[in-house]
Amino acid sequence: MSEPTTATESAKVYFRGTHRVRSPEDTWETIADALPSYGISRVADLTGLDFIGIPVCAAYRPLAKTLAVSQGKGSTPLLAKISAAMEAIELWHCEYSCAPPAVSNAPAAEVNLPYRLGRLGNISTSLLNDRVPMDWSAGQGIRSGAEILVPYSMVHLDMAPSPTWRPSGIGASSNGLASGNSRYEAITHAFYEVIERDAVAELTDSGRDCRITVDPATVTDPTCSELIGKIQSNGMFFEIALVPNRWEIPCFVAHLWSEDFPTLAAGAGAHSAAGVALARAITEAAQTRLTAISGTRDDLAPIYSYIRRGSGTPPTPTPEQVDFDHATASFASSFDDLRTEVAWLAAKVEAVADAEPVVVDLSTCREFAVVRLICPGLNLRADHGIPRANR
Repeated sequence: MSEPTTATESAKVYFRGTHRVRSPEDTWETIADALPSYGISRVADLTGLDFIGIPVCAAYRPLAKTLAVSQGKGSTPLLAKISAAMEAIELWHCEYSCAPPAVSNAPAAEVNLPYRLGRLGNISTSLLNDRVPMDWSAGQGIRSGAEILVPYSMVHLDMAPSPTWRPSGIGASSNGLASGNSRYEAITHAFYEVIERDAVAELTDSGRDCRITVDPATVTDPTCSELIGKIQSNGMFFEIALVPNRWEIPCFVAHLWSEDFPTLAAGAGAHSAAGVALARAITEAAQTRLTAISGTRDDLAPIYSYIRRGSGTPPTPTPEQVDFDHATASFASSFDDLRTEVAWLAAKVEAVADAEPVVVDLSTCREFAVVRLICPGLNLRADHGIPRANR
């Protein structure tokens, strides 16, 4: 591998369903020849296994230390292919490119953390406290640039059995792991992922949560309208809802159900541009269906367990639906430059969560960036479910 990335592109040039600093064609040209270097044997198109027609692809890494199959989605086949490949590349970086711990076998009480350990979320045991010895990675505060330590287990992912025993602590996940054509693009993607997870963590199936169901017929975003048309032309149950959240950033959830595959599939997305947030939710719901249909993921058991809860009976449509433009009228922020967007997101998260976001750069080449974003104070639910409100 070459030296770590120095890519600093921040001006957006692509806006269809996602915001990028390079065109999809340029991105694929950049990564295609490098796929074997990251253990990727092939990228398969799964779209035709379902009748919807929303593009979904899968990338395969037979020798992976975590998930051997990564899936990706997009509004076009090329975007889905890039999404799957980059998901796999991100996991490779967590497995193989983490620097050794900056501090080893030290409790939190001795490493001068600017946050409380318990605010990292996904704590898997009560045995974890600030006196338990841990390994630590060096990250960088996004606002201050200062070195900030984060648990090594949140940066390095490896499902192989460890030769030594330690009490389980912070549950391993890929929340906040993201890639992009540049460092700013990768950090932006990571921010929106953790914000989305925090927002949907508040949802329940009780019918008393905060979501606002939106009438799909009123959606004016061209990319979303095309995706919605593919779904509705097949006579499926389809529901979208805006999720108000403490970040005041557009976040949507989408649910799909059909008689020939009677399971409720869900997706979510967040972004400063409401159309991008909704497109992510819709394409992720389509990906969830194809994850179950294709049967190739390593972690199918929890996915099947969740979707079976919504199996069999057709969902009852929500009668109260609002206009898309009305639901999103309060969201006015838009950015043509990712450097500005990252600063805006970092300031918003720090102000609300009362802790500076920390980024660990995992990049191994100059052509694109991979980062792990740690945001103390966010609620990052570890399960696969996005409940639908049963009103």
